[in-house]
Parts: sequence; C-alpha cells; structure tokens
Amino acid sequence: MFSRELARIDDMIIKEDVLRFRLHLEMSQYPEGYYKRGSGGVTQGPRLKELVSVVLGEIINDYAMITYGKKKNIVIDENIIAAKLEKRQKEWNPKSFDHFLNENNIPYSRWKQLVEDEIRVQQIMEKELSEGLAVSLAEVTAYYQKNSQEFEVGERVKVRQIVTDSLEKANELHERLLGGENFAKLAINHSLSPDRANGGDLGYFARGSYPKEFDETCFKLEKGQISPVVKSDYGYHIFKLLHKKPAGKKSLDEVASQIHQILFEEKLKTKYDAWLKKVKNEVKITVHREVLDNLTL
Repeated sequence: MFSRELARIDDMIIKEDVLRFRLHLEMSQYPEGYYKRGSGGVTQGPRLKELVSVVLGEIINDYAMITYGKKKNIVIDENIIAAKLEKRQKEWNPKSFDHFLNENNIPYSRWKQLVEDEIRVQQIMEKELSEGLAVSLAEVTAYYQKNSQEFEVGERVKVRQIVTDSLEKANELHERLLGGENFAKLAINHSLSPDRANGGDLGYFARGSYPKEFDETCFKLEKGQISPVVKSDYGYHIFKLLHKKPAGKKSLDEVASQIHQILFEEKLKTKYDAWLKKVKNEVKITVHREVLDNLTL
C-alpha cells in the first residue's frame, strides 16, 4: 500500500504507514469493534478520531525529541539500544511474539524501529531531565503536614493466613495449629496462597481490602488468636492475628517513600512539560491535514 507523507519534523518524515502501525498496536488492546470506522476515513469514527489525534501527537513528540537530540549532539549509546531491544524481545515467548506480529500484520522491522526510537527518546530525556529532581526530607515533611488528611486510615489488622482447597485439609491444619505448631511453617508447607512464601503474612490491611469473609473474621480476633476455618470463593482459610492498629493517621515513616514518589513525579512532569515545549519550538512541525482526514487502515 502506497504511504503518503503525513507529517514532517524538520527532515524527519512521518508516513501514513507509521501511524497505521501505531494505531494497530493501540487498537489491538481493545475488544473488536470498540473503534468503529466511519465512511470517508477512519478519523470519522468519534473514538477513532480521538485515538488518531493522541497517537499522532505521541509520534510527533517522539520525532521532535529525536530531532532535538541530533541538533544538540546528544550522544546516544547504540550498545544500550541493542541490549534493551534484545531484552524487550526476550520478555516474549518466541511463539507468542511471532503470533502477535502476524496477527496484527506488523513487520518485525517496523516493531524494531519503534522500540529503538522509544529507547532513544528515553536516553535523551534522561540526559536532559535528570538534574534538579531531588526531593528533600523537608519537602516530604511539608507535604505530609499540609496533606495529613490523605494519610488518615481506619482500623487495620496484620494477619497470617493458610488457604486450602478442602475443608478436610483445613480442619487437619487447624487442629495442628491449636496443638501448638508454628503457623508460618505450616503456611509455607501447606498453604495454596502466594503469600505462603512469607509464612502467610498478608501485612496490614483495612476493611474492604479483601473479601468480606476476611473482615468478618480478622477484625474480631485478639492478638495471637487463631480463627476457625473460614470458607470463601478462594477456598478454606485459617487466620492468625499478629497485630491490630486503631484508626488514625499513618506516620511519616510509613508514607515517606510514597510522598517522595509523588513529589518526584510532580517535579518531573513540570520539568518535562516545559522542556517538551522548548523542544517543539526548536523544530519545524508540519502536519498534512488533508492526508490525515482521509487516512485509511
């Protein structure tokens, strides 16, 4: 299929097939028929029109950053690109990867170019945006004090659990626990839940975090108490209460890393938005609207 020039960023050209490819990737994540095509071009369907605008904007941003990197002589490590590309492909099962490409009519060369461009953009952003993003303890503390209501929580419990697929097995383990055997060891050896690796430790949780059977049982236990066998949709459970925290506000220590991430992301977004605006002002962007309006898949 002939591919016309859709947009140009300095001397980098975005052709129709590049946008089609990216659209196919995005559309493959949604149920068939979610994006309806209108007569007179795919951009006539309301959802698809919005998707085209978003995806084209992302491609333009990527190409603008790559062009900016070349202008500023930002060195891109091709060895890093090759290593990351290899790692990305190894994340797929070979058969699944080939099936994905074939099912979506995606040439390997196109996928490879997309990933390589993505990695180049990441490297340019890292070099341009890495400074000035440090978050101080004073900033974390100030955020905590100003937004203390965000960290108010209801009563929480910390429990261990053992999960089995039969009442008979659960009753057997329950008898052994009442006989004094170590809960964590039995969980590691017999529980079917992934948390068995931690001795069945579920950590602290508030009401509503797990199925209602958890709340109805765990919040009534006393510290060190073992519950009766409890049935849920997941199987047969035995709980042991390790600790209980009353309703209140999480301490700064508990939420410091969470606040740090919030502030870091805010700083990064502010810096990125200003930087991207600068990047796009330093390149010439041309979009051929008549081609876009008649784009077909």
